[in-house]
Amino acid sequence: MNQAPLFSLAVILLMLGKEPLLAAGEPLSAAPPTEWATRSWLAEDGLPQDTVNALVQTQDGFLWAGTNAGLARFDGVRFRTFGLQDGLRSVHVLALVEDRQGTLWAGTSGGGVSRWKNGRFTSFGKDEGFPTGADVIALAADQDGSVWFGTAEGLVRWRDGTFAMIGEAEGLPRKQVRALLHDSRGTLWVSVITEGLFRGTGGQFTREEGLGSEGSNVYSLMEDRDGAIWAGTNAVWKGSGGQWKRFDSASGLPRSVIQSLTQSSDGTLWVGARSSGLYRSTGERFELAASKGPLATQSVRAVMTDREGSVWAGVVSGGLHRLSPRVLQYWGAEAGLPQTAVTSVAEDAAGVFFVGTADRGIQRFENGRFSPLADSVSANHTILYCATTTSDGSVWIAGEQCLFRFQPGQPAKAFLDPPVHGEAIRALCADGDTLWVGTYYSTLLKWDAGGVQVVAPAGSFAGGISSIVREAADTLWIGTSSGLHRWEKGKVRTWTTRDGLLTANIRTLHREADGTLWIGTLGGGLARMKDGRFVHITTRQGLIDDVISQIMPDDSGALWLGCNRGIMRVERSKLDAVADGKSSELHPVVFGRNEGMLKQQCFGGTSPTAFKTRDGRLFFPTMSGLA
Repeated sequence: MNQAPLFSLAVILLMLGKEPLLAAGEPLSAAPPTEWATRSWLAEDGLPQDTVNALVQTQDGFLWAGTNAGLARFDGVRFRTFGLQDGLRSVHVLALVEDRQGTLWAGTSGGGVSRWKNGRFTSFGKDEGFPTGADVIALAADQDGSVWFGTAEGLVRWRDGTFAMIGEAEGLPRKQVRALLHDSRGTLWVSVITEGLFRGTGGQFTREEGLGSEGSNVYSLMEDRDGAIWAGTNAVWKGSGGQWKRFDSASGLPRSVIQSLTQSSDGTLWVGARSSGLYRSTGERFELAASKGPLATQSVRAVMTDREGSVWAGVVSGGLHRLSPRVLQYWGAEAGLPQTAVTSVAEDAAGVFFVGTADRGIQRFENGRFSPLADSVSANHTILYCATTTSDGSVWIAGEQCLFRFQPGQPAKAFLDPPVHGEAIRALCADGDTLWVGTYYSTLLKWDAGGVQVVAPAGSFAGGISSIVREAADTLWIGTSSGLHRWEKGKVRTWTTRDGLLTANIRTLHREADGTLWIGTLGGGLARMKDGRFVHITTRQGLIDDVISQIMPDDSGALWLGCNRGIMRVERSKLDAVADGKSSELHPVVFGRNEGMLKQQCFGGTSPTAFKTRDGRLFFPTMSGLA
């Protein structure tokens, strides 16, 4: 999508096309590919009203939803609503389509048709040449630029700025048109209620006889990716090669009118039924797409697939719902994790995962489950804050008066004596085989072949150290609760609110290869430091929270931001555009409770917490589990 990413892959564990992990030394499991994550929106979330009659995604990436109380444009985060004051003649929107020129058309009840072009609506009724005042129930766009309107009094065509009624002279009854489809072969399919399903080619229409008596009541039409035509009556019909095949209750469908049809990118057929919910099929059998809620019990009026593969469903009195292929995995108590905050995660050279918790010690992932680390050296130290992996494959985990090193095939090693003793370690930074260590008391430690040594004594930096990133040998950027610091061979330079920071409370840091520094703050959103200048990106520009506790780059040019309200994915180019003043707003991809996070609040205040595996997967510790 271009302007408004309705990005649908619920990727907290970022798959990037790779197979998931299953046991110690193997990838951690992701949900089966047949599972879908559902997110819902109602009027309280910004919809004009809870009955969604029509859906379409336009070329600019926006999703448009027609409701009983107005038209809504959705960017994946926020709705903008349109009504009478915006040029609509009626807010009861029944049908939507985008034509070949990228113009949006809306069919209404009592207000004719409206056209969205160049940022404004123009409406057409009888005074503007639209030939009927009847409800506009269905729409279709032709390859030659024509738009077809199915109304309660027949079919209308718009071509070259002129409307024309199509009727008996073209072989089509002048009665209610319920469904329209313009297929890839140039055929226009028209459902005339009580009269039948008609095929139009060369300006003339003929009745399709293959559906028998049920052809008189076709409520929905769709063409699948193989060119077959699907029709919804009181059953579902598939037409291919001149033959029609019927699917009904024997195939798992309800005894109900089929109001909407679509096919997702994986080939799944989605069926919206009146008062019976949403069904899906990947073969000869159909099943309910949801076990509870509006998608299981209410009338599904509209279904469509967006360009990223998500399925969108509009429900009568049930709002708007998005079903995304589930690639999110969330581990909590059911996977063996204790019911406490997960603070950190790291992976050793053998692919084994170690997880630090707030008060239940270190957990290890093995044989598909998490369990307490079975070694006496760490058993008495339960409060862990941060973890990382050095280049030799060692996992380091640190917390209250403890620092542990785990190497495949070797006993765990603990550093419990001074200078670790008496310190609360809140930040780790891997520097090749060297490890930098920052504490709550503003002590900077360093581990190398000679052991742990004090590099900067307690109080060297204002505020407790929360994050460390490396710039060069013996040059570090250090975030604390009271400012940003650059440490170079013992010399310290500090930046605070006097230098352009909105807040001096730094939660996490990420440094780019070009020297750009991204700063997660407590209350000041995401800051960028570039060429000595700070720019803050906050909820005013589109972030969902101004507390940024985790920053993790993926392998595709995006930053993932953990916050108190879930996780955001934002392209770095979009962040730069806002920071450089070239754009005024962001549209982050947002993941939260609806995408499977049992607890949306990500753990923060120490670093690193989020972790990227060697093959590009991303893990985010939260207040009740691991995403």
